[in-house]
Amino acid sequence: MTLLRQIQAEAVGNDVDLAVILRKCRILAQRLKNEEFKQWVDSELDGYPNINALPKYRIINCLCFGKFRYLSQGGETKATQIPILQVPQQYRRILFTMPFFDSVAVLRNLVSRMTDENITTGWEADYYALVGRGIFQGCELVEAWRLYPKSRVVGVLDSVRNRILKFAFEIESENPNAGEAIMTDTPIPPQKVEQIFHTHNTNNSTDIFTVTNTVGTTTNDLDTGAATNVPACYYRVRLVP
Repeated sequence: MTLLRQIQAEAVGNDVDLAVILRKCRILAQRLKNEEFKQWVDSELDGYPNINALPKYRIINCLCFGKFRYLSQGGETKATQIPILQVPQQYRRILFTMPFFDSVAVLRNLVSRMTDENITTGWEADYYALVGRGIFQGCELVEAWRLYPKSRVVGVLDSVRNRILKFAFEIESENPNAGEAIMTDTPIPPQKVEQIFHTHNTNNSTDIFTVTNTVGTTTNDLDTGAATNVPACYYRVRLVP
């Protein structure tokens, strides 16, 4: 069985560890002499360094909840959903999305260890002071967290499998033996590999392996400004099992 056929067969199901498939993709990238595909594979295996490097499918929208203290009478509320429109626009993208920087191995381990169907990650403490008194009149935010279903993490992993499968099929359509090439060969012209890499041929959406400098979202209320403007603490968000 050729390398391309191995990758296709293993990417179709969930029996083979995704990291194993990606390592085979790393071999394929080397034989195709394609640096962008190689970089994408390495990032999925080792993790992404910051928000600018993340593909769109690794950034999801979240609900946010919090506990509030009554300023006049004392006491605290129970966990209450935080309305996105009550948060200043410049902070919505930061607080109501969750970026996944970790490797596919870490994400898979997180999913396998989770017994609850939902995952929570706390807001960074800086934002309590920045937005905490403007959400509900007469209340101060004392604790806040993002909430998203475990299925969204599974969806990130499925997105990686789907991209691998599509890329392998399209490469095979150009040269079924491209994965068997020796290092001195060029099994497919470089410009054609680039075209395959950057074309999603099932619809009119963006690249198969899109890397963006803005946070992609389908929620109109989220700010879509440049990610380079977000505070440094946002770059350090990591999943904590």
